[in-house]
Amino acid sequence: MKHQHTSRLLTKALSVTLSATLLLSMAVVGNVFGTTAFAAEAQTEGDYTYVVLDDDTAQITKYNGTQADVTVPATLGGKDVSEIGSRAFENNDELTSIAFPTSVKTIGDHAFFSCDLLENVDFGSGVTTIGPWCFEQCRALQSVEVPANVKKLDSRAFSSCPILTTVKLNEGLEYMGDRVFAGAPVSEIYIPLTVTYANETFAEAELLETVNFAEGITAIPNDMFEDCNSIRQLTIPDTVTRLGNDSLCQMRSLESIVIPDSVTEWGTYVLYECDKLTNVTIGKGVTNIPDNAFGHCVSLKEITIPDNVTTIGNASFKDCSKLEKVTLSKNLEDVGSYSFERTAIKELTLPASVKKGNYSFFNCTSLKPFILTRATPRSSRACSGTQALKASRSPRASPSCPASCSRTVRS
Repeated sequence: MKHQHTSRLLTKALSVTLSATLLLSMAVVGNVFGTTAFAAEAQTEGDYTYVVLDDDTAQITKYNGTQADVTVPATLGGKDVSEIGSRAFENNDELTSIAFPTSVKTIGDHAFFSCDLLENVDFGSGVTTIGPWCFEQCRALQSVEVPANVKKLDSRAFSSCPILTTVKLNEGLEYMGDRVFAGAPVSEIYIPLTVTYANETFAEAELLETVNFAEGITAIPNDMFEDCNSIRQLTIPDTVTRLGNDSLCQMRSLESIVIPDSVTEWGTYVLYECDKLTNVTIGKGVTNIPDNAFGHCVSLKEITIPDNVTTIGNASFKDCSKLEKVTLSKNLEDVGSYSFERTAIKELTLPASVKKGNYSFFNCTSLKPFILTRATPRSSRACSGTQALKASRSPRASPSCPASCSRTVRS
């Protein structure tokens, strides 16, 4: 990972660390003032240990039974059961099925972690949040349906479930955390129309090959498919207007992509480090190529920038080491800094419309003297630092062209 991308990831990590610190501080305050479940007195009824929350509902903190088929009670101590607490059923070796009453809204982190015999989960009609690592390492879980009432499916909720092959997501789901299905052999997934947040959701889902988007979907959120290494083909519906930052980056098996004409906005690093990407079609709806959009796509050999594009961002194709053939938009105005650095471009025609460029073709050692129209401004430094361009200087060469970048000028 190069410096820019590493810095961005470090920023993400710092943000998560600060958030965790803040949450821990809030928990301590809750203990001191007795305003949260942390300070509540644990009570027992039947097989359950529970505490009463501030909203006068019960949170199960521990299941003490040995039953294989468990239906969570709707009430304990006369209080509606609203939450399954952190690690409440963790490492239970007898549990094979679990069902939740309508009263339960939240299933906490690690609640069913490593329940090796758990095969069936009935979320009921009340659950809205499935917490992080909730069903991680449930080794007997083969299929699961996340009902419409679930709004949040948090990080690694079903990760490391080695025989989980079938997952059904329903309309109503809004939030999907990172690596939800990491290490699970899910091969096909449906993305509901209602999903607005998905951060590296399918990273490490190594057998995922088929993605079906809901009809009418308009956006692919930031980071949704980042680090999803198994998908070779992805069809973006022609209703999509926005591709978020990093939304398709580091899909290391992706071979081809069509950006439909409906897309008018796409973010930075959108297809960064897609190692096997060889075929790209850019639609008629975009006017720019974002910063770092195709950086490090090391199998990309050819690209056509359509005439609707006026701007190529910084480092957009940087380190595409096999990129030999580039056809530029006839209406291109701005070629970003280092946009084609260290590519294998051999020949190029820079259109008359170009007004701005800065080391755009730096270290393109295979690039021959290329065609430049006289209309290109003298301030342009698009080919500055292109060491290969020293062979011949036309008597009519542009005075803006540095000695290291001889270019042929045409009338």
